[in-house]
Amino acid sequence: MQTPSSLSSLLAVTSSALLLSACGGGGGDSGTPSTPPAPTQQVSGKAIDGYLVGATVCLDLNDNGVCDPGEPSTTTQADGSYSLPVNGTVTGKKLLVVVTPATKDLSRPGYTFPASFTLSTILSDTANQHVTPLTSMVAAQMEAGLSRSAAEQNVTTLLGGSVDLNADYIAGQDQATSALASKVVDKITTFASNGQADADKVRAVLNAIASKGSVDQVSQADVDAQASQPRYSRNVDAAAVLKSGVYSWYGLESSNGQSVPLRELSSLSNAGLATLHQKYLAQQWQPSVWADFFPHQGEYDLKADGSWTDFISNQNPEPVWGQAQVDGNAITVTNPLTGIVGRLELRAAKLDGQPMAKVMQDALDSSLLNALRGNFAAGSVGYTTYIRHNLDQVSISDCDPAFNNNQSCNVLGDKAKTYSAVDQVFGLDIPVSASGNLLRLNADGSAAIRDNQGQVLSSQIRWNRLARNANVLVLNIALKDAQAAQLIQLDDLQAGNRLAIALRAGHLQFASVEPAKRDRGGITFAPATFDQLFNALKPTLGVN
Repeated sequence: MQTPSSLSSLLAVTSSALLLSACGGGGGDSGTPSTPPAPTQQVSGKAIDGYLVGATVCLDLNDNGVCDPGEPSTTTQADGSYSLPVNGTVTGKKLLVVVTPATKDLSRPGYTFPASFTLSTILSDTANQHVTPLTSMVAAQMEAGLSRSAAEQNVTTLLGGSVDLNADYIAGQDQATSALASKVVDKITTFASNGQADADKVRAVLNAIASKGSVDQVSQADVDAQASQPRYSRNVDAAAVLKSGVYSWYGLESSNGQSVPLRELSSLSNAGLATLHQKYLAQQWQPSVWADFFPHQGEYDLKADGSWTDFISNQNPEPVWGQAQVDGNAITVTNPLTGIVGRLELRAAKLDGQPMAKVMQDALDSSLLNALRGNFAAGSVGYTTYIRHNLDQVSISDCDPAFNNNQSCNVLGDKAKTYSAVDQVFGLDIPVSASGNLLRLNADGSAAIRDNQGQVLSSQIRWNRLARNANVLVLNIALKDAQAAQLIQLDDLQAGNRLAIALRAGHLQFASVEPAKRDRGGITFAPATFDQLFNALKPTLGVN
């Protein structure tokens, strides 16, 4: 269940904990893979700085950054293209392109690469899987612990705007992207040693560029700093790790004037993937539900078929997501209430001696992070887990009708009126801030926010209908406009969700939309490793 402070689907939010897993350390060679079965499909695309001719292409089955004997491989053709026969699921696996001084770059006639290095991409399909310095940077950012969507956003920002990172920028005559990609390659070879930049060096250089937001400003110190970071590898048995159970820090909630620590336990069984919330009270972890902190509240979720669920109370524990398929470090699960499918991807990293504050820098608020001291012990492993859904997740926060005379608390327009179409919201003034700012939607796809004096605060808002339910209007509001208008839903928008207006049971209601292509996730630990973290947090939390 979601908390009332956020309109986002609880299942989306809690998935961040469900995902994390691993049964081994990150990085390193896990051994030469066995001979694969006969190929059943072809992965194809181009290797590009300019078009790269004579480069080795392989599917990195053991995620060690090297083309090993037994891994599917081929060589790029005279136009930089490749076609690689593979077997089984390739989504989420890494494709490598090994560039050597013998490799020819068609955009640099007569040029000889001064060192060998490897470019890569994380496969999302089989066709048009181009491998470039940009896709390599996305892969490096993912190995630093980021989700795919966050990694892509960082690289897009480096390019200064909206760019298709998976496109053939040579064929598209995108000279700016082509020039930056070549600078990235040249920066990699600058840091090569003895004529080679190995996988660790390439990753460190690429992450240094992403961190700096610049190619030219990257120094040896920047590369060294990135090289010291944990590497999150997909060389993980997701099912085995989740069957043992993993814990993630969830935060603090207030109860009777007391801040209560929360964590999530995620585990896999024959029934599926389950998430249990636990609260720390009386010096022990105890089962918890959201109703412990936000009683008599809940939500309605939009199903895959476009209809709404019944009311889902905060009093209920999370539903068990049915397991459909396991593929190495990924598990496909289905929400039994909505029918929406999610793909959980797990990565693992060795945390031996790593400062806890560095590992948790994106998972704790600043007050806890600044006070966190200590390093993880030898043998500690951390897991990043991310989920991506096949459909947008749409939810409506509301009070429990059983405790409110069967009335809704989330109602727009005339509370006494039964609406028959969401289009009846057009022309209504909808309060969206504590200061009285008003949102008005127009039938032409536009919308605007005005203050209570009628002054326009934002007129650049657009809306579109949700594909699987035409009575859901999804708003496209720039974050800066939402901040200027002091929207009540600002936290939800900052989390990457979108505001919507929906018709449900005759009511016009605010809804939250989590985009399907946005990854949700975080970091989680085996029980003993989580205990290390929590013991280090106890002094700041004021608990024993």
